[in-house]
Amino acid sequence: MVHLHSSIDSREKKETSILSIIETIILVMLVWFIALHYDYYMHIWTAIFIAPFLMLKTDKSTKKAIELFTY
Repeated sequence: MVHLHSSIDSREKKETSILSIIETIILVMLVWFIALHYDYYMHIWTAIFIAPFLMLKTDKSTKKAIELFTY
């Protein structure tokens, strides 16, 4: 089921919220606007290399992603 906004219960049930979908679309558009308008791509490359570690959601992978980000 889709909700307007997320809550602790909806997160545990892994239900999608409409606001999270809208937020994701807006932020992706913003990231690409910055990249194309200012000809600056470092934030995209950083996300490409760190995101896989965060998506694994294990303690070790999350720590590794934070280490890479702070490096």
